[in-house]
Amino acid sequence: MTLNLAENVVSELSPSSEPNPIWPGAPRYAPIKAFPEYGYVTGQNPHPTRNKEGHSFGAKRTVQRRLTLDNWNEQEEYLWGVDLYNQGFIWESAYVWMGFFELSEKDSFEANFLQGLISNIVKVIYRVP
Repeated sequence: MTLNLAENVVSELSPSSEPNPIWPGAPRYAPIKAFPEYGYVTGQNPHPTRNKEGHSFGAKRTVQRRLTLDNWNEQEEYLWGVDLYNQGFIWESAYVWMGFFELSEKDSFEANFLQGLISNIVKVIYRVP
């Protein structure tokens, strides 16, 4: 299953600048992970995974289990995505959640939930109304 939301809007819209933390005092849900050196903004800094100078170049997604209503609070990678989002690492949170989306059953509650999160992130990044 592939989600190409960004590709649908990138060609027509220019990226916005990375927002400040959405919730600066948010509790950390995956505190053992360090935040990236920068929040990716298209055209402003190296692509995190495709550019050799990107903050996550060579890193592999570590999502191994599907996200469910019963295990979401035990999924460190999902919670890491929440931490990233709360601190303004918008693209990075979508990248993490995309790993869960790819493991989801088509049209499941979880797939629709993740697609909603990722779709809204694309809207934030590219200021889609």
